[in-house]
Amino acid sequence: MRLEPTAWKAATAKRFDEIAEDWRKRRIIDQERVKPFIENLNCPPGSLILDAGCGSGNWSAPLALQGYRVRGFDISPQMVAEAQVVLSEAGLSAEQANISLGDAEEIRFPDATFDAIMCINVLDFTPQPGKALQEFGRVLRPEGRLVLLTLGAYSPVKRQWWKRFLPEDDQLHTGNDILPWEMEALLEELGWQIVAQEPLFGPAMNGVSNNFDAEKVAQLTDRVLQQAIASAWKFVATKP
Repeated sequence: MRLEPTAWKAATAKRFDEIAEDWRKRRIIDQERVKPFIENLNCPPGSLILDAGCGSGNWSAPLALQGYRVRGFDISPQMVAEAQVVLSEAGLSAEQANISLGDAEEIRFPDATFDAIMCINVLDFTPQPGKALQEFGRVLRPEGRLVLLTLGAYSPVKRQWWKRFLPEDDQLHTGNDILPWEMEALLEELGWQIVAQEPLFGPAMNGVSNNFDAEKVAQLTDRVLQQAIASAWKFVATKP
């Protein structure tokens, strides 16, 4: 049975509260990994970037260290607290990077605030991804870009989701199970123009890796199959 959105969001916040400290310690993003995302953002240092569903700030910090002004939010209070630690340890001021509690479906910023938006594997856990995409379009400036990741069907994360069916599993499942080809269709239906897309590979937080890689993806000619075996699928889109 589908959870009512308020209950869904509360359960999601609780789940990520529980892993926030480990997430901060184990998800450090190095500058080299950030570089291709900066190219996708297509805006110069000094631009204002929204890190939507920023977790413990491990993407916000390296973006700010590259000269971008970053504003982030997360639905998990503990993730926000851990993000404050990350930003403080990086020596970043509130003007360089600021993170607060927030909701991707109800973004608390005025229209056309941001030059670009990053959203890393967040809409997989929202009750209404389409509503979040509409909010992204609202707060993004004309011609601004959205860099959006969504989990592949064979990602190390989704490969563990079968456990929600075990009789002894009493945790609420707050993944919406959206797949990359569904996200692609949703973006297009809502008027986003997809300018680039590609597979990404890497281990989950628990160290479980993907058995496939970019070389194997390149051997496939069907994009849905490519999207299925990727750990995550990256979309780069311009606002509707």
